[in-house]
Amino acid sequence: MRTTLRYLLVFLALLTVACDDDDGNNTSNTNNTNNVNNTNNVNNTNNTNNTNNVNNTNNTNNGNINNLNPRFDQVKAAFTAEVLSQSAYGGAIAIIEGGEVTFATGAGVKHPAHSDPVTATTLFRVGSVTKMLTATGLLQQVEAGAIDLSEPLTTYLPDFGFTNDATATSLILARHTLTHEGAMYNHWEYSATAPYDEETGLRAFYLGPYEDLAYLQSPPGTMYNYSNTGYSVAGLLTETGSGEHYVPYMTDNVFLPLGMERTFFYPEDVLADGDYAHGWYKDAQGNAVIEAPDDYDNPWLRPCGYAWSSVLDLARFQRFLRDGDPTVLAQEHVDAMQSAQVNTLEVGDMLAYGYGLQLQQGISLDTTEFYDLKLVAHGGNIGGFTAAFYFFPELDLGVVILGSGIGLSFSETLVTAVRTLATLPSTSTAPEYPLETAKLPEYAGTYSEPHTFGTLEFTTDGSTLTVNAPDLDDASIPYSPIMVHYAGDSFIFNVQGSNFLGTFIYAGEAVPPYFRTRYAVSIREEGTKARREPVRIDAKRLSRLLRAPVDTLPVLALPR
Repeated sequence: MRTTLRYLLVFLALLTVACDDDDGNNTSNTNNTNNVNNTNNVNNTNNTNNTNNVNNTNNTNNGNINNLNPRFDQVKAAFTAEVLSQSAYGGAIAIIEGGEVTFATGAGVKHPAHSDPVTATTLFRVGSVTKMLTATGLLQQVEAGAIDLSEPLTTYLPDFGFTNDATATSLILARHTLTHEGAMYNHWEYSATAPYDEETGLRAFYLGPYEDLAYLQSPPGTMYNYSNTGYSVAGLLTETGSGEHYVPYMTDNVFLPLGMERTFFYPEDVLADGDYAHGWYKDAQGNAVIEAPDDYDNPWLRPCGYAWSSVLDLARFQRFLRDGDPTVLAQEHVDAMQSAQVNTLEVGDMLAYGYGLQLQQGISLDTTEFYDLKLVAHGGNIGGFTAAFYFFPELDLGVVILGSGIGLSFSETLVTAVRTLATLPSTSTAPEYPLETAKLPEYAGTYSEPHTFGTLEFTTDGSTLTVNAPDLDDASIPYSPIMVHYAGDSFIFNVQGSNFLGTFIYAGEAVPPYFRTRYAVSIREEGTKARREPVRIDAKRLSRLLRAPVDTLPVLALPR
């Protein structure tokens, strides 16, 4: 039987946050290339670095671009419908073709109680889309010779060490902070407390309180495991290499040179700008929460997800990825950002991570069409906001979407944009990653880690994989005993009503020594890699982890 994947996502559409449900509808304009490749500005390289072109006011309306051009009617309709259908009271979108913004508009309002409309200039929090910006800053220090990615963190941060393992940080390379291979415990607090709420908080926190909290989830460099902490430490390396604090460095050396004059970190800058959206989400009790720019801030998490920007400023960054800018970063580093640095192992060889960018090889627009196209992307989710950044190099097409609301899906908008604005190649055969029942006995075994899930006992009847979690049972934390196959060595693990991806990592061995999830890496007890420690499951901590922002690759579905 043909086995196909539902969604090429790190987490399924069933997740409570950061999910995409991409089922495109065919339209009559799929191959309509009028005004796409035959305009003066799209392929005119003389205008490549002219940042004024992004704010071209021709055919604009209140900051929007080509808002009334019928060529974009289907995209506009799909976007507006998705904003309104998800209780996302406001959002903005930009379409980039040939390095230029050809369409930009807003939908909805900036605050649910007010009538001020969102436009293409409106600022939103962008969550983990910040990571591509942070990667650029650190790579500038690599280019300058101040940081060598092959060196351990202790070369540049000699005082950085874990209280429970003084040698741990010497095993983490600077490169690992960019590739999510550092294996450092992720600690998240939306708002920092004094004295770590000041400009010095990034350095003070990680060389202070974090050291008492930290531990390694696995040997550094063993596997990809998405890490906010890694990118915060990347920001700290940028501070160390440059001798400047993170925010002023990024403003002066990344944002302003790229024309991103309205990309900020400080809440007071957003408030002073005045053109900003409020965030929206429901708390654990189901109550609606409206977030103003100064309702939360955290200096030691800024490098991993606290930037504010507009779709127009992010369009400038997308053009930087497309065309490069040697005054900002050497082309070899721009290329490295968009090249696979580590296989995520979540879906065969299809998903990878560059430097600050998620990569996918192959997309599909509906249940039958698969295209062997590269997607460079990143998702962002942070309290009250969703961001999605897409770039299809072979189609010379980019889409940037920002919205008020966490875990929003704009898949129909993306599919409509690709269908109606791009010339697609011939279809290809979609890869398949079926369940290999012969591997089920290899997965079976007892895995443990002392901080999150405790002991996990996997068993199989030859066709199904099941899990028993005695420590979760003792803590009265519900979970599903049936592991639902996702792709290859990946399964869906449901804990406390949340679905997330768990992958068995072989690491070159005959049986997998690791079971990896976003929240923890459990280690097989048998053999020399056994690590059995006393387990005290903290139910409240686990609940917070499961509600923390999750940023997934905003990709298109495979046929199913």
